[in-house]
Amino acid sequence: MKDLGVEPNVIVLMLQMEENGLTHDVVTYETIIRALFKNRKNDKAEKILHEMIDRGLL
Repeated sequence: MKDLGVEPNVIVLMLQMEENGLTHDVVTYETIIRALFKNRKNDKAEKILHEMIDRGLL
């Protein structure tokens, strides 16, 4: 996972998922994106959205 400049806890969570052999799916991305938008972190949410698109999940 590349550094997207998002909240450190989000990066840690996503990296832990990858380390445990879990892949990020639409639900994972949507949950993180919604939380970021809810907390007015629109730029960060858009970065995660672009990663989701790059991975072919949207």
